[in-house]
Formats: sequence, C-alpha cells, structure tokens
Amino acid sequence: MLKNRVFLPPSPQPNEYFPLFLDVHGGGFAVGGPEDDDEFCSFLATQFRILVVALDYRKSPRNRFPCQVEDVASVVRAVIADSTLPIDTKKIVIGGFSAGGNLGFAVSQMEGLHGRINGVVGFYPALDLSEHIADKVLLSSQPKKTDSFARSLHFLNWGYVPGGVDRKNPLLSPIWAPRNALPKYAYLIGAENDILCREANIMAENLAGLERNKIGSKIPGVRRADGWQEGTIRWECIRDRSHAFTHVSQNGRKERVRQMVCKQLYIRVGEWLVEQVWATAAEP
Repeated sequence: MLKNRVFLPPSPQPNEYFPLFLDVHGGGFAVGGPEDDDEFCSFLATQFRILVVALDYRKSPRNRFPCQVEDVASVVRAVIADSTLPIDTKKIVIGGFSAGGNLGFAVSQMEGLHGRINGVVGFYPALDLSEHIADKVLLSSQPKKTDSFARSLHFLNWGYVPGGVDRKNPLLSPIWAPRNALPKYAYLIGAENDILCREANIMAENLAGLERNKIGSKIPGVRRADGWQEGTIRWECIRDRSHAFTHVSQNGRKERVRQMVCKQLYIRVGEWLVEQVWATAAEP
C-alpha cells in the first residue's frame, strides 16, 4: 500500500481552503519515500500556508515505466477529489526532486489533470531519458566537476525503462512534450555540477520560447547569470552544487551554507507560487 503524507498549514480556520502543492520524491524511480521531502513540504505549509501532500509510487526494477507515472496520476486524482481536505481546487501545482521532477512534468500531461494543474516545479529533474549518458557527461557545462550521480544513471535507466520503449515518449522524457501539453507555469532548478542541469536549462528555454543561451528577465535576489524569468517560465542554476544538494548534508560551515542556500531557494519557490502562479486563480 502506498502511504502519502499531508502537511496542513498551522491553525487552519473553519471553511478555510488552501492552495495545493503535490510533492513527488526522488530516488531514481527505485528508492525513497515521501518522508524524504519533509523539510521542504513542512516549510511550504508553514511559511506560505500551502496544503502540501507528499506522494509515493511503486519502485523499479520490480515496477517499470509507466507504472510510476500511473501511480502518481492516480494518487493526484484521489487527493484532488478528497472532500475531507481543505483544497482550493483552482490552485494546484505539482513538483518534485530528480525523478520526482520527471514524474511531475509527466503527470501534468495526463487525462483529467492537464488543465487542472496550474504549474510544475522541478528540482534538478531528469527530463531527457533519450539522451545517452555519455553525451550528458560530455555536454555538461562542467564535465570535470560533474558529480558522482552520473555513475548511477546506467543502473537507474536499466531499472526504470523497459526494452523497446520509445525513449522520446513525453511521459518518459518530458523534454519532448509539446508546449501545449504542459501547464502554463514552470519553475526549473538545476545544480551546476549535475549532468542533468543542461537538459533542465534547455527545457526551460524551450518552454519560454527563448533562443539557446539567451537570458530572460532578472529574478529578484538572483544574479542575472544564475537565473531568469521569461513570461510564466523561471529557470535557476544553483552554482557549485551537485545533484540532490537539497537532501545531502555536509559538515560544519559547508552544512550551514547549504542550509542557507536551500532556505533561500524554497522561499523563492514559495513566493513564486503565491505571487505569480496563484495570484489570479479564482477562489473555490
């Protein structure tokens, strides 16, 4: 049985409804659980009065694509339909970390959910499973600094993707999805030393209609070279960080800096949700 976690904003009032953020955990489609993202989910719920539901799905290699996409889609439909949850059904965003980011972009295309989900947030998401891993490393902006995550991709790909599957299927590789199949709003976050950073950047540019390596408008609090916003699309590259930097702790001063970087990033995500994605959404 899949277990999901619900984070309610503090001191909810009678007949108060909240925006919904659906969080999908990472782990290469093979490991992990919704409790992995407790820090992020609790922060959104507490600081921005967002109802957050952290979702689970069956794992590979016992369960392979499209099982995980279908699991998350089914749980999302059930959450939205749950009348016991105080959800503002006009304000729904899905997002996740790594494989969870992939699943967020995939699920937002599904029947019954496309058009109901306002936006997607992807933290260092895997978006192009059609590109060979060696090419990802070669084309990385900093191939000599690429983190050790690259070594595990062969196993994760083998475990998740059945033989003979079209790897350009948009539910498997969301970078190949047509623009009108995805929500209006998207926030993509890459880690500079992660081989997945490049594909997230490219997808952000494609969604925004920008030419390669063009820079959109400045994001408050972010250096122009590290991020931009163009219309409803936002991109950030977190410098000198590796894959899963939000979840992998360090020692001493490095850990204090990491926590500060994550907190500032989570604040920007929360403000973007409240001030942009949901600013004009109708109340229930």
